[in-house]
Amino acid sequence: MTVQMQTLISATPEELLEMFRPMLRFELGQLLAESAAPAPEAEELLTVREAARLLDVCQATIHDYKRRGMLPYHEVV
Repeated sequence: MTVQMQTLISATPEELLEMFRPMLRFELGQLLAESAAPAPEAEELLTVREAARLLDVCQATIHDYKRRGMLPYHEVV
């Protein structure tokens, strides 16, 4: 018989977000500083939906990251 131990996080989703927000801002800031170049090629871009899936967040969160300047984006017509 195998006993599996489960780890529980004692924080609300809002508390987790507040814990990770500074790290995300730092990492995104580093990426922005490194990529002060022109817009990447189309095959390197992600749609809002693709970015949300990749980061496992909803699309509204991606739009929030864009609005706050945490995520670089380009409008494509």
